[in-house]
Amino acid sequence: VMTMEGGSLLVSEEFWLIAGTSKGRAILEMHDGLLEIGTELRIGGWGSRGGHVQLDGGTIRAGALTLRENGSINIRSDGKLILDSDVSVSIQEAVDAGMVMAYNGTGQVRIEYDSNEDKTIASAQMLSKEASVKVKVDRYSSWSADRLLWGRFFEHHGSDVYPGIYEQYLVNTSFEPWYHKDENSPTPVKDVKEWLVFGDVEETEGVAYPWEPFGVESNPLFELSSDSLNSETAQKIVRTMGTGNVPVGVAQRIMLPDYRTDQYRVRLFVKAEETVEQIEILLRDYGTKEIVDSVSFPVSSQWQPVEGLLNLLGHQASSKRYGRQGIYELAVVTPDPGILLLDQMTVFPTDAVNGCYNPETIEVLRDAGVTTIRWPGGNFASGYHWQDGIGPVDQRPTRPNLAWAGLENNHVGTDEFLEFCEIAGLTPIICVGFGYASVSEAAAWVEYVNGCPETTYYGALRAQNGRYDPYAIEIWQVGNEVYGSYQIGHTDAADYATRYLDYYDAMKAADPTIKVMAMGRDPGYHTDDENAWNKTLFQIIGDKMDIMDIHRYVRGIRNESDLELWDLT
Repeated sequence: VMTMEGGSLLVSEEFWLIAGTSKGRAILEMHDGLLEIGTELRIGGWGSRGGHVQLDGGTIRAGALTLRENGSINIRSDGKLILDSDVSVSIQEAVDAGMVMAYNGTGQVRIEYDSNEDKTIASAQMLSKEASVKVKVDRYSSWSADRLLWGRFFEHHGSDVYPGIYEQYLVNTSFEPWYHKDENSPTPVKDVKEWLVFGDVEETEGVAYPWEPFGVESNPLFELSSDSLNSETAQKIVRTMGTGNVPVGVAQRIMLPDYRTDQYRVRLFVKAEETVEQIEILLRDYGTKEIVDSVSFPVSSQWQPVEGLLNLLGHQASSKRYGRQGIYELAVVTPDPGILLLDQMTVFPTDAVNGCYNPETIEVLRDAGVTTIRWPGGNFASGYHWQDGIGPVDQRPTRPNLAWAGLENNHVGTDEFLEFCEIAGLTPIICVGFGYASVSEAAAWVEYVNGCPETTYYGALRAQNGRYDPYAIEIWQVGNEVYGSYQIGHTDAADYATRYLDYYDAMKAADPTIKVMAMGRDPGYHTDDENAWNKTLFQIIGDKMDIMDIHRYVRGIRNESDLELWDLT
């Protein structure tokens, strides 16, 4: 630290204020007097804190100013910095590297060129606490902000997708064994973010979690049976002859938007053996156990779908989730002895857009001016196979959610997501997984989305699934956070960049009009590698990088304690 309290100091040539160690800092504190520098004042350093001039008073006069990385000047109201040459370009470059500012609680820096004295003056001006802005509406440039800056990130996981986008309220709709992470998982167990609406549900042997036994006083037998409609298992319920008239089955605690609508469409595939003749679907208030509505169906020895309507008739649940969602219990039971098999069950409110999309999410996205959404993630994207999510919904396989634990029923796939974007007026960005998705799989996905139905195999498959016209999606990303050890398929920058080129060529061959986005690393969030990841990508990928996603995390002020980290004066 060098301090000047008055007097004058003449430096005939350069004056360097440089921190030469990784944690060092070089400081000049000037309260009064004159520091005259013959040529250049250079401030900065290799340290994380660098060099700093605190100009509380007096004058610094120099031939030129250079601010290196981590260099800064703080000019208070009585301080003055005079530069003996026109350094407007150097000032601009310096601001990019370091920082010039004035501070007294209400100060600003004014940098001006004095033509009479042939010098540039940087001084602190007093301002009132109330600021004013003048906008000249008749003067504007040809530049404009890209509308896609106002986007949102969407992780295909938990309530973000069900019911956030696809307003279906049951979990584990196909009655599969629940997937938990363990030491054999493709990502660390510590990174589990296992999602459930109600996390206090205990697992019961033979019952598909988070379903629970219903009518346990009748001692029914439960089993996950391989005799399923699709995927691995169905829920098997065995009701013995001696259980009386108590209904027996399985139930799940769910939340419903009873503040918005009364009617809910329920659908289920069912199969019975021996003497089971009918099933009943009950909807109960979870708090009071009052049966709000029920619907019954006959069953047979073959898999068949049954569908009905449950009506709340104005009922409001006695307990709420998130302050307004009503908490209910949905049960599938039978009064008959014998064997009952259940598979593929869904519950939708009847006011869902196109029968399945959440109207509240669409409204919120429109009100917020959101322009784009990236899908399917996020960590989820690294373990996703897009062909699991196309074709008839009832025939799509349920898969383990390898990134977060739990299950993914694939009811929302490519066509559903893109239809949702069209309804909400959003520009989709599709993220191709770098983990399990091969180069050929990525190229096939581009063809499915954008390919001609008359001349391409996957374009024809899309048409067969109900969408003839190509979606014409422009932006495609390769990989998500592949630098992280928590990511399926994570690797180093050189390997990612080299393999990215294979993805780029294959995806461009499927559609030359698309823009392929590389997975960069936020240099402001990750400060441990001096931006080495991004530099490596530029060196290897070159002009085959249409866009780089630096993956910016903008945290903002999340709670009251965060305010203490900010100088709000």
